[in-house]
Amino acid sequence: LARHPSTPEKMTCAAAHHTTLVQVLGQAATPPSTASWRNHLVPCTYRLPMGTLLASVKQSSSPAAAKVYFQALRTRLGTTHRLDGLGQSSYGTLAGTVVLIKDNDTLTVDASRLPAVFGKQQSQRFDFAYELASDILGCWTEG
Repeated sequence: LARHPSTPEKMTCAAAHHTTLVQVLGQAATPPSTASWRNHLVPCTYRLPMGTLLASVKQSSSPAAAKVYFQALRTRLGTTHRLDGLGQSSYGTLAGTVVLIKDNDTLTVDASRLPAVFGKQQSQRFDFAYELASDILGCWTEG
């Protein structure tokens, strides 16, 4: 594994996703975020006026190792439902978490700490997490 974040890991907190956040929240500016890189995991935490949003990507040593991480996370999250058309495989929770896998990378978008309905567009947590995960995946594909 690399000693520095991969391109998908760097894109987790990239400015490209800030447009989605600004539109949904109806704010004039991008909400502040903090990111770090440890153990091949990049968590990006957004402190929003209505709660905390977490987007993270875990880089595994191989697609098989990524699948193991993906399944272990699914077990920790409890009840999930399969999502179609998002990465190579994906699932979500009603509480507002979306997880997808692409190659060696596992992306998690956790909106469960936000209100059930929030923002200018009156978004629901799961829908918002799905939209942001799709946005990030799109950048990975283009990058």
